Amino acid sequence: AGEKQFFCAADGQRVYATDMAFTEELAAGRTGVSRRASLGAAKVVVKIADIFKKPELEEELVHEGAVYEHLRALQGTAIPNLVAYGRFKEDFLCGLATADCGVDATQFEPDEDFKVKAL
Repeated sequence: AGEKQFFCAADGQRVYATDMAFTEELAAGRTGVSRRASLGAAKVVVKIADIFKKPELEEELVHEGAVYEHLRALQGTAIPNLVAYGRFKEDFLCGLATADCGVDATQFEPDEDFKVKAL
């Protein structure tokens, strides 16, 4: 594995793409695809962008990772826990991995308590 074949994990550990067992595709959009995956015992959702085709997406995903880090106090309650983000897979893919909450955001109906915590 080359130096650039890893996510910059939120806890400072290197996470290689080969450490993840990708399963179902959840969505495809402007940024790329979101897939469920296992990372050891953890279940994660990984947003993957092909930065060879769209290099500008790397900055977006790194910014999104920085926002998650800034909002660390809300992780696990109002937003999913950040697991890892950065480049991986031979330097042409970038990704952001969060804990898989098992909830489809398009079907989620927040209650009043959740709305208060999110603000």
